[in-house]
Amino acid sequence: MRTHILLALPLLAACSALDSRNDLTTGIGGPPLVVREPLARRIAAIGNDSFPLVRPLRIRLLGDTLVVSDVDDDRIALFDARLELLHRFGRSGAGPGEFQVPFGLVSWNGLVVVGDMTNQRVSFFRPDGELVREVQLGGMLRSFAIGPDGSVYHVAYAAPDAYFTVITPDDGPHPWGPRPPALELEAEGASPLSLRDEFLVVRTPDSAFHVFNSREGVLFRLDEAGEVRRIARLPDRLLDPIRQRHQEAIRAFARQGTRILHAPLVKDFTTTADGQLIIALTSGDVVAVLIDPATYTLREVRVPAEDGPWDSARRASSMTMRDDVLYFVTSDGIHAFALEEARRG
Repeated sequence: MRTHILLALPLLAACSALDSRNDLTTGIGGPPLVVREPLARRIAAIGNDSFPLVRPLRIRLLGDTLVVSDVDDDRIALFDARLELLHRFGRSGAGPGEFQVPFGLVSWNGLVVVGDMTNQRVSFFRPDGELVREVQLGGMLRSFAIGPDGSVYHVAYAAPDAYFTVITPDDGPHPWGPRPPALELEAEGASPLSLRDEFLVVRTPDSAFHVFNSREGVLFRLDEAGEVRRIARLPDRLLDPIRQRHQEAIRAFARQGTRILHAPLVKDFTTTADGQLIIALTSGDVVAVLIDPATYTLREVRVPAEDGPWDSARRASSMTMRDDVLYFVTSDGIHAFALEEARRG
């Protein structure tokens, strides 16, 4: 029987050697937030001009605007807080301003920055869709952030001891962000596929870079010089149910002759309107965690235990938050739900 490999991510065993005192369970940023009644919903896969998305994958905030990437229709769509369509742009192709799987999405200085998987580039657009510039990555698209001067900090492998390849507006690419010795990669004999260890990156307004290892559940804060200043680990009470679910999937596929090695622990990593980090995951009733970027204290976002419309949040591929509203996308549309603090007792 032929064996297929769907996904290969290396086990960074060195992560387990990190100081166990660096754990997000040591700081709780407040009572959990609970997803309550739905406020708005727009269903995808409907061929009309009022909602032209087929399979939305990422959602980001650009000021008061929601920006959504559609990986099946190769478009970017902008919505207001009520999920009314404001504008859309893009089409399939390899030419300027065109997309082939717009997988990555970042807001920067009033621009929409799109990471194109097949074209292997990052493109900067004004909200009306006007192309400002394009940056060729010279390799497979991974998570990226934009520096204050417009440099692209791409999670790539220019060197086994660095997190990023930085592509500046004026100079060529160079490695940046030295890894701690315990997390250096073995470069000799490593293939590009085996090095896809799913590091996700977010840059906050204080010029810090936050790197999340979605294979090990470890979060790093890097300063402007690229030095690691803080390391924290998501608590096992959140990660263990995800690991167990992955193992069950691996065994199920193995019985069908399909081999899956590893999978990332979380689905997305971005920021909220007030600058908090938000990690989308599915662990029991927890659908996300909010993290203070300065202190790395954690706050859970939960759905009620009983069945209801909020179950769609478990299927979210990406989410963000503004005030007391949670916005997220699933493969079938965009959703907005009210949030409130969990009642004590």
